[in-house]
This record gives sequence, structure tokens and C-alpha cells, in this order.
Amino acid sequence: VFSDFPMPSLLQSPSPSNWTADSLIVKLVNQLSDRKSGLILVWDDFHHLGNNPEIIAAVDQFITHLPDDCTLVLGSRTIPNLPSLERLLAYRDASLLSSQELSLTEAETLLLLNAIRGEVPPALARQFHEKTTGWLGGVLALEMNPDQQSITPGSEDALRYFANSALAPIAQPQHQSLFKATSVLTYLKPQQCNALLDIQDSEAILKEAYSRTGFLSRVGVEPVVY
Repeated sequence: VFSDFPMPSLLQSPSPSNWTADSLIVKLVNQLSDRKSGLILVWDDFHHLGNNPEIIAAVDQFITHLPDDCTLVLGSRTIPNLPSLERLLAYRDASLLSSQELSLTEAETLLLLNAIRGEVPPALARQFHEKTTGWLGGVLALEMNPDQQSITPGSEDALRYFANSALAPIAQPQHQSLFKATSVLTYLKPQQCNALLDIQDSEAILKEAYSRTGFLSRVGVEPVVY
């Protein structure tokens, strides 16, 4: 995974309005090829692209010309409709991982809970695993609300939990304004949020979201950074 890739340079063109999907793919592949070390590109929610033939063709061309030291990870709720996928799978240049294969084992659930809570008894990890079927999001949600009977992907319990518990702390308009205005930032600092929105209580909002939602992580203490 990389954080220093010069994406702005892709936008440097005397006539960006004349760009085509093919020309953009060529520019991107050339810049990736110029890197001196390999990298992993992660493209989540790929299913939102649908079956737009122009986009699918451009992505397929990008995959076909991807440098050997680059790996592309597509996260999707459906199998991508890419013409090259069957060939890549046949030559073992690609792999498919289902939700079952991505689920945590009971041992992995124990390791996760140990990292969050400190040492916990194996019986608790077994209980969490049985209630969530190893779904990572469910384990994290259940850790914040252990009284839930079960939280599995797509279940009513999961939807109810996220609607009424996990998202409740950011339901207020002021809270939503803060997270919407800062959604493009990699890190959040209370002082910067205050200056950006001309408010004084960013620290309290961020602290509440951190302690009650599980969608925010604290990466710094002095000063506080999320």
C-alpha cells in the first residue's frame, strides 16, 4: 500500500477535456512502472460501477497492463464482469476470496479481542464467533454492545445495531457536518476541525465518536489525532 504516489501529476495536461479512458490508463500505468518498488492498489466497492461497458473495458485494460510488481485488490459484493478475469484465474494470476474465506476463525477472533480488551478467556471468543459467524464488522460491533443476540452480515440485528447504536452518536446535524467536511482528510485534529468549521467543540464530538462508534481510531495522544 502506498501513500506517496503522485496522483496530481495525472491531472497535468494541456487539454484534460480531451482525455479518453485509454489515455488515462496509459498515463497511470506509465507512472506505476516508473516506481522503484512494488505496491498494492486497493479498489473497494467495485460493484458500484455496475456493468458500464466503457468503465469495465478501461479497468480490464488497466489490469492487463499492470506492472508485474503491482497487485490490484478489488473489493466487491459481486464477481467483477471483467473479460480478462477467467484467463487470469486459469493462469493463477488472480484469486477469488469469498466472504466465508474472509471470515475470522475462532482463534483469530480471540487474537482480535485480546488486542482490543487485553487477555480474554477463550470461551468469550467462542461466544463472539458463534454470534457473528466470524464477520469482522460483527465482532467489532458486538464488542461495543455484548448484549446483542447475534450480528451477522445483512441480518436485521446488524442493520438495527448500526442504525440505532453505532451511528447514533453522529446523528446530530453538527456532528454530521463535521464528518462530511473532513471526510477527505486522512487524519483529524480537533484544532483543525474547529478552524475548518468555525466551531469550538470538535474535540468533544471526535471523542464521542471514537468511544461509541468504532469507526474512528486514535493514532496520537499528545496532541490528540484521530
